[in-house]
Amino acid sequence: MINIEELKSISISNRIEELERRVKITNGPISDFEGSVTANWVKLDQNAGGVVEYRGKEYVTKTIGWTSIDPGTPVKVTAAGGIYYSEW
Repeated sequence: MINIEELKSISISNRIEELERRVKITNGPISDFEGSVTANWVKLDQNAGGVVEYRGKEYVTKTIGWTSIDPGTPVKVTAAGGIYYSEW
């Protein structure tokens, strides 16, 4: 039977392997996710960056869309080269 310390060790090893894989692929900034996801719109920040929430974390995005939307509205967020883009 596997104990908690072994599970932690396996988890850490898997995380290190994933981070190394991302660095090899991008050779640049690493995004928290790949491709596009659905997030919730929060607001525009003071620099006109779009703030969205995905899985409990806020991301500042470059917005693609200029219509007004309400907080909580689902938006598409795409990660590309360490930059996040939101569109609706």
